[in-house]
Order: sequence, then C-alpha cells, then structure tokens
Amino acid sequence: MLLVMLLATTTAWAEKCQECGSSAYTITNTATCTQGGNYQYECDNCHCVWLGEVTPALGHSVENNVCTRCGKYGYCGDYYHESEVTWEVTGDAPAYTLTISGTGAMKNYGSSNQPWAAFKDVITTANIGDGVTRIGGNAFYQFTALTSVTIASSVTTIGNAVFFGCTNLTTVSGASGVTYVDSSAFDETAWENNLPDGLTSVGHVAYRFVGDGTSVNLDAATTQIYEYCFRDSKITSIVIPASVERIGDYAFANSALQKMYVLRSGSNSTEITQLGNDAFSEWRDDLVIVVPTAAYSTYSGHWYSYNLKLQRGYNITCNEGITATSYAPIVAQGETVTLSGTGTIPDGYAFAGYSVKDADDDDVIVTETSGVYSFTMPASDVTVAATWKGLIVLNETDGWTTLNQYGGETVNISFKRTFASGKASTVCLPFDMTAPAASVGTFATFTGVNSEMTEVTMTAVAEGTTLTAGTPYLFTPATDAEITFANTDYVVPAGGFTAAGMVDQDSWHFKGTYENLTWDDGQTVLYGLAGNAFTPTGGGTYEIGSFQRFNSGTTAAFRAYMYYGDTAPAHHAAPILPESMKVVLVGASGNTTEIGTLQTSNIKLQSDDWFTLDGRKLDGKPMQKGLYIHNGRKTVVK
Repeated sequence: MLLVMLLATTTAWAEKCQECGSSAYTITNTATCTQGGNYQYECDNCHCVWLGEVTPALGHSVENNVCTRCGKYGYCGDYYHESEVTWEVTGDAPAYTLTISGTGAMKNYGSSNQPWAAFKDVITTANIGDGVTRIGGNAFYQFTALTSVTIASSVTTIGNAVFFGCTNLTTVSGASGVTYVDSSAFDETAWENNLPDGLTSVGHVAYRFVGDGTSVNLDAATTQIYEYCFRDSKITSIVIPASVERIGDYAFANSALQKMYVLRSGSNSTEITQLGNDAFSEWRDDLVIVVPTAAYSTYSGHWYSYNLKLQRGYNITCNEGITATSYAPIVAQGETVTLSGTGTIPDGYAFAGYSVKDADDDDVIVTETSGVYSFTMPASDVTVAATWKGLIVLNETDGWTTLNQYGGETVNISFKRTFASGKASTVCLPFDMTAPAASVGTFATFTGVNSEMTEVTMTAVAEGTTLTAGTPYLFTPATDAEITFANTDYVVPAGGFTAAGMVDQDSWHFKGTYENLTWDDGQTVLYGLAGNAFTPTGGGTYEIGSFQRFNSGTTAAFRAYMYYGDTAPAHHAAPILPESMKVVLVGASGNTTEIGTLQTSNIKLQSDDWFTLDGRKLDGKPMQKGLYIHNGRKTVVK
C-alpha cells in the first residue's frame, strides 16, 4: 500500500523513511512552468510518499523557441525580436487552442518547422492577440484540425500560405486592420471554398468576388486587390480607390472588365498602384484604363507591357452645395457628367442652371432635359458653379422700379393680377411672353378706327405668339381667375428700361404705362377700361369693361389707355366725337365680336373749365364771344 503523508517539518524524513527506515528515496517537484507545487519524496523500498516544502512556479525555460519543461510555450517573434511575440498551447486533447501574444511581427516559417508543430493535429482554435502586427508565413500550413481563427485589429499583414490547406477552417473573425495578404494565404480552406456571392474582404483587402454580378463598389480604404480576386467575373467596370497600393497577380484574369478607373497618383513608380503578374492574364486591347492626368506618363511607362489603352482622367471641382455625378471621381474626355444641387441661393434670386468652365476659362455646354442637367467632359479639368437669375414679382404699386438692380441680367419675372371672366382689361408688361391658350384668355392688339369713328378694332393674337414687351394689349379672360404672366428667361436691358410703348392708328393712340399714372383737368382726355384701371374723381356711372372718357383720374401700373390727338399727357382739347364707339375683336378666323364700347362722354361731374379750340385752358368763362370747349363739347359764347 502507498502511504502519502504531509509533514510540517521534513528534515528528518528527508534522511530516511519513517515507515521502513530506508534511507533510499527519490525526490520530485510537483511545480510546473506556470503553477507552484511541493517537493515529493518516494521511498525506494516501500514506496511510501511524503510531501515536503512548497515551491513556486518554475517558469518557462525556452531553448530554440520552445520551453524545455512543458513544450507548450515559446517565442515566435521576427528575427532579433523573437521573445517579443510568444505562443502558447492551452486546453486538453483533442481540442487545443493556440494563442499568439506580444508586440510586433511573427516570424515566417517553412511548411513544417513551426514551434507548435507537435500540436498540428489537435489545435482547433487559434487566437492572434492584440499587439501582434503580422501572422508569419506558413504559421498554420495544413493544420487540418483548425476550425476557427480570431485575428486582432492590430494585425496588418497575413503572410504567405498562413492557412494554406486548413481544410476544416470555416470561421475567420476580426482582422479589421489587415492591409496586406500574401500569396496563397487562405488557399484550400473551407472558408475560401464557401464564400458568399459578392465581394468578401479581409480587413482592407478585397479578397474574392463570387457570383454573376456585373458591378462592385470597393471601399475607399481598400489597400490591396488580392490575387485572383475578380478572375472569371462578369464585372465590366470598376473604380480602384487611391488607397489601393497593389493589384494582385491574375486579379482580373479572364474577366469581362472593359473599363477601369485608377485613382492613385504619383510622380514615380513607387507612388502609383502596382500591377501584379498577368493581372489581366492576356493582352487586352479592348480594356480602357483611366488614370489621373498628373500620373499619366508614370502609368504609361510602367504598365506599357499589358498593351492597355490608357486615357487621362480629369477632375471636377464644384462650388459648395453642388454635386457632379459620374462613374468615377476622375472623368475621361467624352464621358457624361450630371449635375445636382444649387448651393445657397441669394435673396431675390432663383436657380437658373450651371456654369461649367474648362482650364482655359472657356464655357462648356450644359444641357437640360426634363430637369436633369448634364455636360460632356472636355479634355481638361473643369469647375462647376450654379447660376442665378433675379426672381422678380412685379406689382401695381411699385411698378417697374424693382427692375433697376437687374440691368443686363437674365431674370425670372412675373406679374399677377385678378380678372373677371369675359371682361376685357388692358395689359402692358415690360417683358416678352407667350400668348396663352384660349382656355386662359385672349390677347388682342389695337389695329384701327374706322373713318366714321364708330368702331374701334382690336385683333386677336394667336396662341403661342410672342407678346412683345412694352406693347399694350387688350386681354379678355376666359374665367374668373388670378392669372400670372411670366417669363423665366428674360434679359433685363443693360441700359435700363425705356417708357412703355404705344400703338398708333391714325390719330388714335393705345398707350401702355409701367407706373401709376395720374392726370388732372386740362390735360389730354384719356380713355381707360372702366372698373379695372381708372378711378373717376368726380363720380358718375359707367359700364364695367368699356373704355370710358376721363378728364382726370389715375391708372395702375402695367395697364394701358387710349387717347386721341397729341402726345399724352399734354394740354389738348377734346375732339368732337360720337357719343360712343363699338370696340370689336377680330378673331383668328376673321370673325368679329363686339366686346364693349368706347364712351366719349365724360363721367366726371360737370366742371367750369373752359378751353380754346386749340386746347389752351382759360381762367374762367370767356368774356369774348366765340366758339370754345366746355365739358368736352363745343360751346358758343354769345
């Protein structure tokens, strides 16, 4: 029977066995590399065992990067820094975990000389700890028991064939900081063989594209396109970010790629994107590569052996708030660029479009289709700015004074007014516009007065005809409505506006006004459309929508009036006219419609003003006998 005893003091026991008295015994230490223990004594005669004093953990004793005591720990740092990165195997068979810890890069190995090679068939999990920067080449070469690996964000490089042949490796976690993966790193692994459709990346490395997709967006932080990444893919075009330092061997072999945009720029071969062996697997005279103009000669010199068609890619600079949309940030000559956004619109202005200038400050044509603006890229960098036009809303109070600040500019101008259905009104606007459809109303111009002065003719303007700025018109609305007249691209005269124009027919004049007009007794008698434009100062009755005679009154801006004889407003005696004149509208087919009357009788209350026949106003009733004008009629003073 084996007897084990623990004594407080072991000196005497160390001399001989207390059971049989034998002085022959064997001493062992139960402490390990990482845990403390006791000295253990075993009698060689009766095999009685007793424990001695407590001893601390022994610590590792590493030779040739493996602990000579436990064999489960060692160094794996790069040359001259071996001890800065360590490895340790933990757990129980048959599922061990290998943990790499420390700071810095791991050493590269051959296919079978890893310090932990003795556990090759039982390591199922690997953890690459924080602080490690590189997983050494062949570190897990054909470790067929390995099923998962976790890689800390500190790791930037995965070496050559690190996981090659790990046929049961299904899970690769972490690796967010990886910027470079060496050749064959994951070849013949279950993880690689079961990648989902689309692009799979390892950290910042575009690793493999799977499926029938024809387009892909690389992350702007991508640093490498891995070997064979897009081999046999149906990708037709791709943008290679400026962050990409290398396109790997056979990366686009046998792919459908037709156009590639490479954004990385540099003045020498070390600064541009490097191209791996047979990146396109064959001579591709159908493949166009667009590179930054500044690096065109560098790429031409170092990529020439692939017989690639290199094109210069130009830059677009947009003002704040404007976006230029193209397939890539650099644009080849002849490609289409669409524009959006307006930036901050100044007060009093509206968005008008875009101005695109080339490097020589020449204009690039911008087209607009259904609200979409675009231009064709010239062989030059361009700048894009929004253009504005004045947003002018005229009103009857301010008149045309609001236009003064926009001289020479293209503006969006409008005038709004309320009309009554079928009631003719006068309109005279300081901008061209297009005659509206009949469903809105009919514009007409003054075309004559018959010789008997019994009929005033207005001729309708056809729909779609340009209504000329400054020309007075008669407008008959089709419905009760508030109507806006507008011109979205009107060029305000650089030298300022002239007065509103008029239409002359014999001695009759149809005159427009851009401002409020007031006249008093003694000035030329005016005829205005009653109920819309004129306010009689003396009362009276009149028919709404007919031209009425006023000896004095006011009219609002952007309207028109008629008068007979001398230039208005000037002193002039009222002519001898019939009591009323028909106002007829001649339609497009030649038909005539009476739309109102021109009343020659004054609606102002009677006044004592007297005029000579030549229009001179007298101070009162003349004392001298003769023929005079009084209240608009010839009067004989006897």
